Amino acid sequence: MVLTMRIGTIELGTGRLVNCEHCNNRSYESVKLKYFHQDALGFVPMNRRIQEILVVCPVCHWGIKVDRNKDFVFIDAILWEGRERTRAFLDTVSPYQKRLTIKYYRKVGLKRLLNYMGFEK
Repeated sequence: MVLTMRIGTIELGTGRLVNCEHCNNRSYESVKLKYFHQDALGFVPMNRRIQEILVVCPVCHWGIKVDRNKDFVFIDAILWEGRERTRAFLDTVSPYQKRLTIKYYRKVGLKRLLNYMGFEK
């Protein structure tokens, strides 16, 4: 049996404007989702899971890991503050990536952001 493993990140959106403690640059926080997929024979899903959500500086990529279950209010607050930039970001990505990002918004439970963008009623 052939196993395929993929590890990567998906950009979820842009947060608030902050000064990075590591590089001292002023920039908008980036919220990313780190994932792990394992498939058998390239198409039979065996293990698909979200590992962690990262809030990072886009300049130096320094940041923190956030537990999506415990720190949901923190994630929601960061993405809510950057909602206009997140909407602009979703307008620039491919339709596939947009659908994938919206899927993860639903999975994480960001209903307020989905309502604002017009994807939920």
